[in-house]
Amino acid sequence: MMVWTPDTEDMLRWLVDQRQSASSCADFLTAAFGVHFTRNMCIGKARRMGMFFTSTLQPKRAPEAKKSNIGAGRVVAIRKARAKPTWRASTEPAPTGGTVKFLDRRPGQCAYPFGEPKAADFMLCGAPAVECRPYCPAHMAIAYKPIEKSKEKAA
Repeated sequence: MMVWTPDTEDMLRWLVDQRQSASSCADFLTAAFGVHFTRNMCIGKARRMGMFFTSTLQPKRAPEAKKSNIGAGRVVAIRKARAKPTWRASTEPAPTGGTVKFLDRRPGQCAYPFGEPKAADFMLCGAPAVECRPYCPAHMAIAYKPIEKSKEKAA
């Protein structure tokens, strides 16, 4: 059975006009027509029909005459708290000893792979990793290359 018939489309149009949420539209259509409708089905069909649920639209803000400084100190504090990490890539060669098997790796250990993942001798580095990163400093230098100046300007 085809889910979207003219009757179901009309009902969806009416529900969207009544400012119902996508979930409640799906529940209503499922109960009314005996066919399972999901929230995503309703959102997709409504968009194809040129309609939008009110919860998916961002209201337009009226232009402000002048900006207020209320809360400005808080914003600065949040930006400072989100500062980039201060780790520096190491120039040391990658550690060769202390490798661990995939299932034996613990949180805080480097996950840089050695070998082919399907091979029996596949191992991970296992050295202490940089906080909130998957690799040790030596492997971060390999895995994360800085963007070249010419590529930055082109983008």
